[in-house]
Amino acid sequence: MNKTLFEWPFALFSAHIHHFLPHIPWQEHEDLYRRFEAFHKPKQHKLLEIEHTADIQMLLQLEPALLCLYHLGNHFETVLALGKVGLSFDLLLDRAVYRRYESTFWGLQAQLQRNGSAYRFLFSDDRAVLLKMRSALRGQRHVVVFADGNSGTLAGNKDLRTAIRFLGGSLQVKQGIAMISHVLQVPIIPLWMKEVSGVCKLSAVERIDPGVWDDRRGFIGHGMQSLYDRLEKKVADRPWVWECWGYLHQNGSFDPANLLPFRKQRLGTKEAWIPIQWRGRMAHFDRVSYQLIH
Repeated sequence: MNKTLFEWPFALFSAHIHHFLPHIPWQEHEDLYRRFEAFHKPKQHKLLEIEHTADIQMLLQLEPALLCLYHLGNHFETVLALGKVGLSFDLLLDRAVYRRYESTFWGLQAQLQRNGSAYRFLFSDDRAVLLKMRSALRGQRHVVVFADGNSGTLAGNKDLRTAIRFLGGSLQVKQGIAMISHVLQVPIIPLWMKEVSGVCKLSAVERIDPGVWDDRRGFIGHGMQSLYDRLEKKVADRPWVWECWGYLHQNGSFDPANLLPFRKQRLGTKEAWIPIQWRGRMAHFDRVSYQLIH
């Protein structure tokens, strides 16, 4: 291991990979982490060439919906591609993310508006966000949201979460997307972007429809599980493409302290231990139990 792999970002990434994908051997984690870092490092944004498909035609004819993207790289380019094909939409953002990359978002908005349509940013902490989303949908604009960000909204109890299965573990995810879908009776449409030799194919998988569910709580569980089932298929074989490994323990969806009661937590074998800096001195971090060994 090189020095980088003695540091917390790798230690937590590796522990998360083991928890959710335990079949991957420890010795492969270093390569996964290098791929993860390379895939998600800041890069110059480029305009993508979009292949016109039946899915694009379907999107252009679709009634207003919640269009869901995932943190699988090329966020800027994917949103821009949606505008390039002629979709009209508002983009739901976490305000802290917007402030961190404000100039990037201004550039994105300026490029989107070149087709003559208005594209607004909506913020998840805005108490009026539900009303603004309803206004957009009634105005024949879609709302684009990242399904796996877990920033939530103040509308409809921001901190309510629902448990879903994901890979070899489970997550506590905020339920705002499914709740809003049911309240406003608009479908959820997960979208994917696949790039091959510089040409991108935009695809829309089957819709998640609240209209067939009278029970809102039941739809929330079904809707959020369906969104993550689709993500799971993308991540299982190429785990480095999912950006959220880097902060899964910070957005509230996964708390390692809740794995087992402390007294019942068992340490992994020595193979799972890696040296780590802790309060100015060296310790070991057990990537199985998430415990520090002094």
